[in-house]
Amino acid sequence: MKTLILVPTEFEADLVRSALMSDPLDAAAIVQVCGFGPVTSGICTARLITQLQPTRIILTGIAGTLSDDVAIGSACHFGSVALYGVGAGQGQSFSTAQELGWAQLSSADARTVVDDIVMLPASGSPNLLVTSCAASSTADEAQWRREKFPHGIAEDMEGFSVAVACLLANIPLEIIRGFSNVAGDRNKQNWRIDEAIAAATDLVMERLS
Repeated sequence: MKTLILVPTEFEADLVRSALMSDPLDAAAIVQVCGFGPVTSGICTARLITQLQPTRIILTGIAGTLSDDVAIGSACHFGSVALYGVGAGQGQSFSTAQELGWAQLSSADARTVVDDIVMLPASGSPNLLVTSCAASSTADEAQWRREKFPHGIAEDMEGFSVAVACLLANIPLEIIRGFSNVAGDRNKQNWRIDEAIAAATDLVMERLS
């Protein structure tokens, strides 16, 4: 099995590569940067799939929590990923594409339909991740995301677009995110980035063993 591990930044990639180098059993895994944000990450994922032809993909990195039940510095798997921000309006007046009656994508034969939520059956997890073009900068913005996706436990900026790229290429995707901060808290003195990445990397290593 050829596993492609995607991370948004070189900083995260260096930490994951260091962990992989310590275990020769993980030599088949390739770590690549998919870029920051939903536009770049989706395009880069599609390109890397074409170039490397992986049999599965794991997306990892940090995320902000949307749930009080999630501990900062921990990590988890996600079984689905939603998209916040594509639709009409903003703030409390925002409507998702699906609420407007539109699919993100609907193929002519209806075999490929992308709505506001993409399922990730490879993980078997009940957790929902919410992807946005911009991370929450206030508690109110985080609350707007919770109102649209009440089952979401964290927000990121890459998961949905990577999931769509994998769906179209028929490649199983797993998403593992470490929780560096509370969504809406932009005071980095409160963040625990190193612990979050370490926790996420531990889960990635478990999936490779």
